[in-house]
Amino acid sequence: MAIENRTGQILALIGGDNFERSQFNRATQAMRQVGSLFKPFVYATAIDDGLISPASLLWDLPVKYPTADNGKEYRPENYDKRFRGPVTVRTALANSLNVPTIKLFDGIEPSEFVTTANKLGISSFDPQKIQQYGLSTALGGSEVSLYDLPSAYQTLA
Repeated sequence: MAIENRTGQILALIGGDNFERSQFNRATQAMRQVGSLFKPFVYATAIDDGLISPASLLWDLPVKYPTADNGKEYRPENYDKRFRGPVTVRTALANSLNVPTIKLFDGIEPSEFVTTANKLGISSFDPQKIQQYGLSTALGGSEVSLYDLPSAYQTLA
């Protein structure tokens, strides 16, 4: 889906490859895990709450979190399996780093994250999913409507 930033007008919308074969519109009717597209909303929440600024330092270092799964630990990694040490918020977001994003999300009140997502235009987000997906919510583990994302990004723009 493409939206014109100034007006919010939908310029293009593709919900499937063949409307004759399937009239199910994946852009408006399906909920999807959106991956790293969710990260800016984590940072927006933390900035809104006064926890960070774009120049703040975050730590991109190994971390482990306990899980309810037989004493196993969640050890988030970056896509390239590297850790960079201290990085600015700008650098962490620009490089889509997972570890600083998860650490930041861990310090945010879940209700604040939901409020920010709603303010930005993500109306399909289910707040109960934060409990289900936990920290992976920061990496787009919770489902949202693909229709909501361009609206939220338009708000950021």
